[in-house]
Amino acid sequence: MKKFVRFVLVSALALISFGSFSQTVRASGADSLLVHTFKTTRLYAKGKQVAGNDWDPQFEFSPISDRELAINSNWYSDQRTDSDKITDGKYYRVATNEWVKLSDVVLVDNYSVIFGLYTYKNYPIFNLNTDSFKMEKTDKTLPTNEWLIGSEIDFPNGDSYYQVGQNEWIQIDQ
Repeated sequence: MKKFVRFVLVSALALISFGSFSQTVRASGADSLLVHTFKTTRLYAKGKQVAGNDWDPQFEFSPISDRELAINSNWYSDQRTDSDKITDGKYYRVATNEWVKLSDVVLVDNYSVIFGLYTYKNYPIFNLNTDSFKMEKTDKTLPTNEWLIGSEIDFPNGDSYYQVGQNEWIQIDQ
């Protein structure tokens, strides 16, 4: 009996230690931004501040001519320009001083905190086709109720979707 208890205890400790080493950790608990390219995507370098103030700085961006991002590739982003006043759109950083325009990529925002959303109408449910990175409408609907949201996807055409299931998304009303 003692050998069995010892075996169970050692096995449990081994599983616990294995589980602790195999977890994914997000830096500082921040949201995880993923940039997905659906075409060959130009990179830009951030230059000097040209307008704004400490709370809303605006920078100049110049094209990088010797590098670009490959089609259908994923890149983590840790910074973005916050100003809506930039004439050619928002930018997301994918490497040291290498930025992409939001209008050239699909942005996947994996929230660090899941939040609730109350729907006042039935929403059609979409599935994300990971090969084409396009949304495909299903024959299911999300009924009126309170739902948990895990991620958001923003497409260059302005369409945005919230994740409400494993591969189930609802389009956000504009």
